[in-house]
Amino acid sequence: MKTKTMLFLICGIMMLLSSCGYESELPTGETVPEKTPSETETISEETTLPIGNDYTVTPEIIYDIPENEKPPIPEGQGGIFCYAYEPNAQNLIEQHEQIAEGTIENIIYTSIEERAFMQLDFTLTKPYYTDFQAGDKISVYVMGGFMPKNIFEELLKEKFNVLEIDESEKYVVDKGEFLEFPKVGDTWLLFFSKETEPFPEGSFGCWTMPDAIYTPLDENSYICNHTGKTWTVEQLQEDVAQYKINQ
Repeated sequence: MKTKTMLFLICGIMMLLSSCGYESELPTGETVPEKTPSETETISEETTLPIGNDYTVTPEIIYDIPENEKPPIPEGQGGIFCYAYEPNAQNLIEQHEQIAEGTIENIIYTSIEERAFMQLDFTLTKPYYTDFQAGDKISVYVMGGFMPKNIFEELLKEKFNVLEIDESEKYVVDKGEFLEFPKVGDTWLLFFSKETEPFPEGSFGCWTMPDAIYTPLDENSYICNHTGKTWTVEQLQEDVAQYKINQ
């Protein structure tokens, strides 16, 4: 009887010790908070832009111009380049190889063939008609930008001797086709084509007339800030299907 009692007590003590040890290894409510259905739903709906490939290029000439030394940009539209086509939907689609929404991540001021250019490095956010994927980075060249005054005078003074240059400024501005210069963080409905010389290999070009620049109005449409024209994603897809049919 005493033996059975002792065995029972020993078994009970061992079970108690075992039970206590197991409980001590369990996470508490403080270390692993229990997720509510709403929190779980929010996490599952969260989306991020994928990390894509970097196809940006480096120009031969880079003007590192301090922000506080940039001359003021004149009001109004820059010089009109002689385009063969008006920038309507059909021409924008037909005259460019690729179409995507992109956000400007970096701006490089340079010059090519004695003219100021900007290299805009875009991260593509919404591919519509393109070889690239969301998250890919590309370099697009647009006319206009800033140049050191001494280089501008050396290259262009004889050709553009009617231009007045403020002698107090270290740099000069070429407006290109812009009303306002692009800024880092701007998002465009981007129409772009592969460029050969004189632009760096692997870069692209696009029209920059004010009528050709569309920015997001909301999740499903774009607006041209110059004309007020809107372009829905559905319309864009229909136009691409129509105007790219023979390409």
